[in-house]
Amino acid sequence: MAQIIVGTDGLCTCSCGDTCACPKKTTGSGNRCTEKELSEAGHTPLRLSDTASDRAVAEYTCIDGITKKLKVKCLKGPSR
Repeated sequence: MAQIIVGTDGLCTCSCGDTCACPKKTTGSGNRCTEKELSEAGHTPLRLSDTASDRAVAEYTCIDGITKKLKVKCLKGPSR
């Protein structure tokens, strides 16, 4: 299965431009999956540990036509 980034709020980082790879199979940020739902579906959640990383992911996934590099230093494995 997939490794999916989970924000500091405990929810996947899918945005309005994504078709979510989460179990809910929805589009958009209104129905984001929890870390637990991702684990139960066989995905590996990678939890961001600070708000700077949250902002970096949000900026990276913004669809504005600009090529970007994602630099997130604070990823950690799923909480147990």
